[in-house]
Amino acid sequence: MKFQVEKDAIYSGLSIPQKVTEGTSNLNPILENVLITADVQGTVSISATDSFTSVISRFNAEVEIPGSATVNGKTFYRLISTLSGNEVSIEKKENQLYIKCRRSEFELNAFRDEDFPEITFPSEDTFKSFEPVVMSELIEKTIFSVSVDDTKPHLMGVFFMCDNKIARCVSTDGHRLSKSEFAYEGEFSLPQGVIIPKKGASEIKQLADTGTSSMGLAFIQDRKIFAAKVGGTTLTVKIVDSKYPPYEAVIPKYETNKLVIPLDPFVHALKRINVLSEGKAESGVIFSLSPDRLEMFGTDTLKGKSREEMDVSYEGDKIQIAFNMKFLEQILTKIDSSEFIMFLGGSKAAALIKPVDNTSFVAVLMPLRITDN
Repeated sequence: MKFQVEKDAIYSGLSIPQKVTEGTSNLNPILENVLITADVQGTVSISATDSFTSVISRFNAEVEIPGSATVNGKTFYRLISTLSGNEVSIEKKENQLYIKCRRSEFELNAFRDEDFPEITFPSEDTFKSFEPVVMSELIEKTIFSVSVDDTKPHLMGVFFMCDNKIARCVSTDGHRLSKSEFAYEGEFSLPQGVIIPKKGASEIKQLADTGTSSMGLAFIQDRKIFAAKVGGTTLTVKIVDSKYPPYEAVIPKYETNKLVIPLDPFVHALKRINVLSEGKAESGVIFSLSPDRLEMFGTDTLKGKSREEMDVSYEGDKIQIAFNMKFLEQILTKIDSSEFIMFLGGSKAAALIKPVDNTSFVAVLMPLRITDN
């Protein structure tokens, strides 16, 4: 195998495949590699898989000798990223892959191509159009609250569905829930929905971010495969074969105890409170609410106490409630508005959080138990 290619083309072609190889050594060492294939038509493809997520990226090159090579994906990607020239020469001789660019030369150990897993991808006509910016936003606003509890695999992914030109993503770990919803244009429809594992959802978002005006989506039901395509890159993900819980029943329908908070001052106040508990994973903040006033308290037995007071718009009962500070801050990063609303059902009930200006994002956050000191 021997070909010459522009650095930007091979660097872009490697970006998603090399990421798929991350964390695969415990599954099978061969999965740490990418398979590079050059054909007589002048197309180079780079494939990778972790057995759950698979990707193939194709780009044009000047192919002198067609063939293939299997090399460590992460190492190959890092080498390409460091090159300073515009044209890269790739050549395989026996069990070595030679990489040349201007005055730089590298020699990588190549592995047996026969050991690389066989991967199949959906045909071109399987894909239907979808908006990449919508897919990226949906995942961005929900992936943070995916569960990491492997005893609950049905919660270890993002639930994605779209029908009647409305697309929706939902995730929950039992402590918080996030839901994002957007109108979209395109032919793809998936009314029953699928659960996309967190790693796969992250790769789909990265792929969507490379798109301009359109991407293709497909669902192969008999193989339980969800697929996305942008340009020359196709990604497939094995969905979680389980039923997602009835999330709508978890979202409160509160209409009272409405709190409207300016976002930036509130975020800065939280950061100041967090100084005393920095480094603690389960630090909490206590809210004390009375008409048009919010007091926030933080306590650390070793460092001391903090208190912040804000003028807010609040109509409702006097309530004292506590939240996990990290979870609350993560939700606030998804608010695209200068103000947000919290509806409270009481000191032991879940809070409903959403932007003032739009309805594209809703979050539910369970409170912490307040103990007397």
